[in-house]
Amino acid sequence: MIRPRAALCAALIPFASVALSAVASTAHAVPQTAAAPPAAAVAATPAALPTGAAPAAVPAAAYGSDSWARERLASAGIGVWSSGGCTSRNNPSCTSFEGIRPATIEWVLILAEASGCDLLVTGGTEVGHAAGSTSHANGYRVDLNASACLAGHIQRNFTPVGNGIWRAASGNQYLNEGHHWDVTFF
Repeated sequence: MIRPRAALCAALIPFASVALSAVASTAHAVPQTAAAPPAAAVAATPAALPTGAAPAAVPAAAYGSDSWARERLASAGIGVWSSGGCTSRNNPSCTSFEGIRPATIEWVLILAEASGCDLLVTGGTEVGHAAGSTSHANGYRVDLNASACLAGHIQRNFTPVGNGIWRAASGNQYLNEGHHWDVTFF
């Protein structure tokens, strides 16, 4: 089922990278690796992304928290599942969003609208994933349940670069791991 505004979202995806960079680079409780953009760049950012970037009224401490991420996902109808039925970052059977980058959650919302797919997040920042600068632990990656809808969207819109990896024009990468997609959002 195509969600409302999906066509608008698809048209704005090329611009979302700039907008999300500005959102992610502003002061948050979550450490950011990129420097904050110049004030002019932030002023030029659209007031709201198609999926509604987190409003400035939300306390900075809420960003990057598990509860903030779950609320953002639930508000867009995106499900979350863990094999252990838990949220602890220190348990590999849980699905945690503690320390997730706000831009990562916003990209999941954009993907849901652009694809029209019902997404299910099955992995976040919990232990048990590979290490690296753009790892799950550092808030850049989520696992999404494999579905025919999501696979079709990825294969129609992104470029295969080898080893099961597909790359979007934004630079985001989608790795097909069989039963789920390991997605890196930049």
